[in-house]
Amino acid sequence: MSQMKKRICLAVEIKKKILKEVDEKMLSKTQIAQKYGIPKNSLSTILKAREKIFAAKNGNDECGPSSRKYFRESKHPNLERALLVWFRKMRSLNIPIDGNVLKEQAHFFASKLNIKDFKASDAWLQKFKFRNGLSFRKVCGESAAVDTSSANEWKEEKLKLILSEYAADDVFNADETALFFKILPETTLAYKGDKCVGGNKAKERFTVLIAANMTGSQKLPLLFIGKYLKPRCFKNVQKIPAAYYANNKAWMTGNIYEKWLRDLDNRFSAEKRKVLLIVDNCTAHMEVTGLQAIRVEYLPPNATAVLRPMDQGIINSFKRKYKTVLLQRVILGLETTLSD
Repeated sequence: MSQMKKRICLAVEIKKKILKEVDEKMLSKTQIAQKYGIPKNSLSTILKAREKIFAAKNGNDECGPSSRKYFRESKHPNLERALLVWFRKMRSLNIPIDGNVLKEQAHFFASKLNIKDFKASDAWLQKFKFRNGLSFRKVCGESAAVDTSSANEWKEEKLKLILSEYAADDVFNADETALFFKILPETTLAYKGDKCVGGNKAKERFTVLIAANMTGSQKLPLLFIGKYLKPRCFKNVQKIPAAYYANNKAWMTGNIYEKWLRDLDNRFSAEKRKVLLIVDNCTAHMEVTGLQAIRVEYLPPNATAVLRPMDQGIINSFKRKYKTVLLQRVILGLETTLSD
């Protein structure tokens, strides 16, 4: 049996060299085909694709990297060209762009171009990245020792016992996290080979207390702690949809925790509910007496890193969504400025 010939795939940059040698006419087409080890019909195919091959400029061009071997055209080339122009503008301003922001901008252009059948899915994003030589890069610029035996013992014995006394809707967890509210994401889409550098990281932060019940059916209003009692952004604001406190370090304190807990107890008392609240044993989470509706249980020391429900993706999801909104506002502000 004759052995099947192996298909030869040449990178775009090699195809450009072949076309230049054909134009120079120093060698015949047969000799050029032999030089690069390709059949004559493959050379003919390369000659027919001349315009597409030379459109793929070296470097970070809108037609993609010159090292690729196949041309996978977009179903909506006008949308893709507009998106790439926008993407290069944002990256030139050192704005990090993640997949969610890119998808939303693609939907925006689809609406502007009156494209009805477009959907910025994960599959579309992967193909868009491949066609244009993009990859996620880190913008250069708590894991404590865990007492696993104590954690396992608490889960298997005490936690099971106390959970048996409450419905899942009435079991809550609360936890604080630092929110650096001006800091941009540390990853961005970029052309392969690009250097990704960031500026100084913004240090302004809030402490945010996030609380929800076991089933996720009830998320309590966020509690923010800042450095200033009356920030400038609150000017002329009559009401904010969250609790806000202030101290000079923007940290949770015993007084703030007690005030939040007593207000929450009054709310659940009015609803005639008995709830379980699980918190870690930080010093600010002081013992509060006289609660009518809330039973507070503390996580064991040196084990909170693996036991806190809020650390199992909830806080991370909150911050990811916040950064998406932050980026949208930054980009909108820049586009408004650039269009003026």
